[in-house]
Amino acid sequence: MHCAIGFLIGIATWNPAVLASPYFDTLLVKEKTSPPSGWVKSATPPSPDHYIILRIGLTQSNFSGLEAALYDVSHPGSPSYGKVSLPLEPCKVSPARDWYTINTTVARAGRLLGTNFDAYTNVYSLSNPIIRATSYQIPRCLDPHIDTIQPTTFFPSAMRKNLAKKPKVTARHDLGKPVVLNPSHFPECTDASSSVRLFLTGSGYLNEYAQRSDLAQYLQMYNPEAAAKNYSFSIVSPTNTPVPQDTPYGNTEANLDIQSVAGLSYPIPSTFYSTAGAPPWSPDENTSSDSSEPYLELLDYLLGATDIPTVLTTSYGDDEQSVPYGYALRVCRGFAALGARGVSVIFSSGDMGVGPFVDSSQNLCLTNDGTHRTMFVPSFPATCPFVTTVGGTQGIIPETAMQESSGGFSAYFSRPWYQEYAVQTYLKAWGSKYASYFESGGRGFPDLSGQGSRLTLYDGGSFNIAYGTSCAAPVVASLVALLNDYRLRNGGETLGFLNPLLYSAEARVGFNDITVGNNPGCGTDGFKATKGWDPISGLGTINFGKMKDVVVPKQGSR
Repeated sequence: MHCAIGFLIGIATWNPAVLASPYFDTLLVKEKTSPPSGWVKSATPPSPDHYIILRIGLTQSNFSGLEAALYDVSHPGSPSYGKVSLPLEPCKVSPARDWYTINTTVARAGRLLGTNFDAYTNVYSLSNPIIRATSYQIPRCLDPHIDTIQPTTFFPSAMRKNLAKKPKVTARHDLGKPVVLNPSHFPECTDASSSVRLFLTGSGYLNEYAQRSDLAQYLQMYNPEAAAKNYSFSIVSPTNTPVPQDTPYGNTEANLDIQSVAGLSYPIPSTFYSTAGAPPWSPDENTSSDSSEPYLELLDYLLGATDIPTVLTTSYGDDEQSVPYGYALRVCRGFAALGARGVSVIFSSGDMGVGPFVDSSQNLCLTNDGTHRTMFVPSFPATCPFVTTVGGTQGIIPETAMQESSGGFSAYFSRPWYQEYAVQTYLKAWGSKYASYFESGGRGFPDLSGQGSRLTLYDGGSFNIAYGTSCAAPVVASLVALLNDYRLRNGGETLGFLNPLLYSAEARVGFNDITVGNNPGCGTDGFKATKGWDPISGLGTINFGKMKDVVVPKQGSR
């Protein structure tokens, strides 16, 4: 601990005497890499006085205690189930606030980390040069205290973006009847005079801003009652950046989230969190730019707030391997902290099947660890065991899994206890097919599914039809908000972290099992939907009438 404190003091004051302490004599290479194909070191090195920002991820204390507390309030069989009350006092994942940010020069950063920073240019793109190192060192005594330092050895790639980032949208005309979401479908759960205080929240990244004027147009068409009462959403910017309301184009994902939520869960209040920026990014053959979402900024804000949502839905994601492992681990643990505070954290699974299509000339399902093995491409944060991940379905009778619905197994996170039986049952029946393409012991995803086809939205001055798991996640989030409302009306608490309940024997009757469909990719047919859980539709879609009896059992039913 003296080593860690001295190191941080030395950085904060840039005191050579502190950094020359005997504690720092023995150095350890923390990370090492080679520039991926396409990256060339510039002939002109960066100026020693050029400023860069480094973020040191400090090792968290007692995460096992947080995890135990999360499961204690989330397991239906626990005496503490649902005993999370809102509002709660602010909390942090660790007393050290997890990250230490340094704004320093290239020269100082190089001396600090025992490395040389150079400028690199990608020959396949027109982007500006980036400053990176091929390795960095830290004092050996600090290794137990530091998870990662970003950005250092991570290089962008110049291929294609993750298709999970955007919903497929097409013009409404000549497409038949769209799926319209309306709270009248659930008359027993919505009441404009309700005293229940819930917040159903959508989060926005990558310069997309939900537009109140677009929501008003949507409600005039599909929910006149809400429109007549001028129902809208609150806006919060965790990064204190502007959230413009005069940008008519380029807001498809944000508008889809908030309109789906409002269309189904009115009059429950909704909030749009707009988070600017981009976090550390590790390249793979399927992610073309540093377009990862700044999850840490949102997590820092929510974990420090007294007034937080009961449901948080996000329809963004990245290739798991394109997110540095240390960063992914820290973000995932942040979602666990939110769950321990009673928040149901929901993410879409992605729209790539098991991975991008492989043709005869290009394989986009390669690992980026230097081995270049062909592997299925899981999505993050969908693979985090502390979030509820939503795949997509289409049709009503029959309802089938969408081919685009991403699903599979994490290469970062092991299978959590709550899904052990369901996933093992699937794998036993699946056999050894494509066994070398995925980690069978990894966290399986998605957890469940929602309607991901033909959802209507108003965006860019017209009504459109959207497809994808970006549609499914806010649909499921809205149903969860309604279930929360129903529980509170009947003397219960909000559901919080959902997965232990969803995988319980009691909840099986609350799903419509999806048994038709597959999610091809990586030159394969992908996984197949079957009876029970599967890595394309999860446990199935929520049967609301039955699920409300699961979350509020009828007297004498248990």
